[in-house]
Amino acid sequence: MRNFGFFAVLTLASSCGCGGSSELAHTRETAHAAVQEGQAAFASRDFATTAAKLAPAVASGMLNVDVYCQATVELAIAYAADGKYDEALAALDKLTAEAPNQAEIFAARSFVFKKQGKSREAAAALQQARKLNPRIKEYQ
Repeated sequence: MRNFGFFAVLTLASSCGCGGSSELAHTRETAHAAVQEGQAAFASRDFATTAAKLAPAVASGMLNVDVYCQATVELAIAYAADGKYDEALAALDKLTAEAPNQAEIFAARSFVFKKQGKSREAAAALQQARKLNPRIKEYQ
């Protein structure tokens, strides 16, 4: 049986108990704005701001699946860059084999393992990422 756990973020919006469609739309817009700010911080390697912006957006349940998956990978990289390895791996563990960005997930795992000094695990994760996408860039 497939694990569709991370797709639950889509259904959370319909059962969140929000007061109305305008409130729901505002909450969704806020989450997406936080993702954009977090991704801008990620691009400039400001990992503290990245985590501060992406963590609540990812947890909100208001993101589309592709945005959720990419934001979760970037959040994991930010956590690992800050030495929060358990949080980084936990974030990546929330993404299942059904996620659309599997190569990025394995590349992110490689980064976390490399930061932990686990070179064997890092190499294996990067190899898996490159098997899925030979052009995948290694996170630095």
